[in-house]
Amino acid sequence: MSNLQRLKLLLLLVLILPFVRGDAQRDPLDNLIAFIRLVGDVRYFYPGDVAAETDWDAFTLHYVEASMSAENPAVLARELNAWFAPYAPGVHVFVTGAEPPTTIDQPAGATGVTLWGHVPLGAGRTAQLVEGSRMRAPLGAAEVDYVEPVFGDEPITTIPVRLEPYVVDLGGGVSAVIPLTVYSDDIGTLPHSAPPAPLEQGVTSATALQFAILAKAWNAIQHFFPYWREIDWQWDAALRTALTEVLQPTAEPFLYTVQRMMARIGDGHSFTSGGGTADGGAYMLPFTWDVIEGQLVVTTRLSDDSPLPPGTVITAIDGVPAADVLAARLERESPVGQWGSYNALRLLGSGAPNETLTLTTASGDVVVPFSVRANSSLRTNWREERPATIIELEDGIWYIDVMRLTAGELSRAIPSLADARGLVLDARGYPTDFTAVPTLLGHLTDEPLSTAPFYVPIVTMPDHHEWQWLDVRYDLVQPLEARLTSNIAWILSDHSPR
Repeated sequence: MSNLQRLKLLLLLVLILPFVRGDAQRDPLDNLIAFIRLVGDVRYFYPGDVAAETDWDAFTLHYVEASMSAENPAVLARELNAWFAPYAPGVHVFVTGAEPPTTIDQPAGATGVTLWGHVPLGAGRTAQLVEGSRMRAPLGAAEVDYVEPVFGDEPITTIPVRLEPYVVDLGGGVSAVIPLTVYSDDIGTLPHSAPPAPLEQGVTSATALQFAILAKAWNAIQHFFPYWREIDWQWDAALRTALTEVLQPTAEPFLYTVQRMMARIGDGHSFTSGGGTADGGAYMLPFTWDVIEGQLVVTTRLSDDSPLPPGTVITAIDGVPAADVLAARLERESPVGQWGSYNALRLLGSGAPNETLTLTTASGDVVVPFSVRANSSLRTNWREERPATIIELEDGIWYIDVMRLTAGELSRAIPSLADARGLVLDARGYPTDFTAVPTLLGHLTDEPLSTAPFYVPIVTMPDHHEWQWLDVRYDLVQPLEARLTSNIAWILSDHSPR
């Protein structure tokens, strides 16, 4: 055998060895992530009848741990095909690099096609994290009207009928072909098949349950989060990090793992709670605090029983440096302006009525209970001591706390406010009465006001490909009688979600 022949043989062995034996260097997380991605793609975009009725949460729980054990890409592809075939017969998983099928043969008896559309607005939807609508089109149609019940009976757009399947690299050395359109007849999608028998769950391990929770949350954001172009969020890395934390558990609650993953999306309207884990609570410390010049400082008293006066510097919380406690909490908050630190401090200052914090100050340790019952105003506007909601500061100068304002208070004050020489409008926080704010704006404008452009994605493909956008802006404010002065000073902050 010549040296050239030996070299060719060696190269051949290097290429095929991982497929004929287990790859000793293979990361089980590669298999797990491939499974999670395929679950999301099929769950939300494969339009077959059986898939649409499948309990994908139960499916995920059943197979999620088993997916890690495949010893090479060929085994992983074989297992995924076996698991998904009864629910999505058109889906095909193959070893990356092989030639995939790129056409879908039309079966005998087909009279139309079926496909998914999603508008992830969430209005009135409680059954699933994200729902959608399956639509049917006649054979040969290039597009189909999309009717979304949330917006009424009229089509909101047309979406294309894609007969070419979606090909995606799942990672782990495998890829998948996923039909986004399937043929159908008057009975249903083709081929007709009965739903498989329910999967036997047995005893679900904590690891499998946590994997399934992360899979569902990750897939919903992967396919439907509208700001994916604007934020460098490294979402793939976020999933791997979270799964690694499950496999390397600490004393921290699993909730913290989910929060850290979700914080990566950088959305101040994203909140993650539950799991029986305390995170905030119905009661608050008897004071508020803020970070001032790098130190945690008491800013206001919420109760006369507060043992710490404003100006007190807190150096440690339960024996841990205050800066470290806040940094750990900020890892679980979306870093949007000052909102992340504001919300982290608010949650650190909230708890159950039987709980306490040991706070270290220059005078020593002080045990402080969560003793102030939180209400909606305290939860959102608790940092500053403020005047009454509506009050005349001096002759003709009125202060209005827009965040605490109610429609009734505003209505009663309008006769006085109409004669005001100037207004101070305090918008630090988040409104507690969403009818009061448009009413106030109606007394400040001569023209109708609409919301800013508000675009909702129309999703028909996985992985945020080829989105359409639906503008759902609406008229918010109409001019009202008793036009108030335009001599206005606004007080603003970042103390609201972005």
